Amino acid sequence: MLKHVMTVYGYGYDIDAIAYDVDKSEDEVLGMIQHFKDINSKSGRNYSDELQSLIISRYNSGISVFMIEKELGVGKGVVKRLLLKQGIDVPKTKKQKNKETYAVIDHQDFSICPDCNGRNVKDMNKLYIDEGTDKNSKKKKLKPHSYCFDCGTEWYQKGSETHKVLFHELNDDDED
Repeated sequence: MLKHVMTVYGYGYDIDAIAYDVDKSEDEVLGMIQHFKDINSKSGRNYSDELQSLIISRYNSGISVFMIEKELGVGKGVVKRLLLKQGIDVPKTKKQKNKETYAVIDHQDFSICPDCNGRNVKDMNKLYIDEGTDKNSKKKKLKPHSYCFDCGTEWYQKGSETHKVLFHELNDDDED
């Protein structure tokens, strides 16, 4: 089953689709993927050729560097460095100046999308496990942060406000 999960993961299938296919929960599938990463890591920093190929395949299937890092439970920049080392061009993201990249919205429910009212929503905090944190220790409570897989809306809590990410403001195609 692990071989099948890793094959379709490399093809770019969504975690929920893989979970449905193998009749497991999304958390169990993420656990399988992270276990595969753990057994294919040498001293935690060097990845086997099989794991590198899997990451490259997933990226070439259109999955973002950020999402792959979240799914594998690796630190920020790990996947990008691996891709660059393999000669794969990863577009740079520029820091936005004078542009708001979020909108404050009046929405407190992190299980229902504020845009499409869809329920195909995932908790972004569950996709990332800090490698430096002992799984048995007490973790600090994370602020709600959700993503809708139906319409692509992402929103999170910051202080007492709920912020919705404005992806069109993150686009660097137009030069100033």
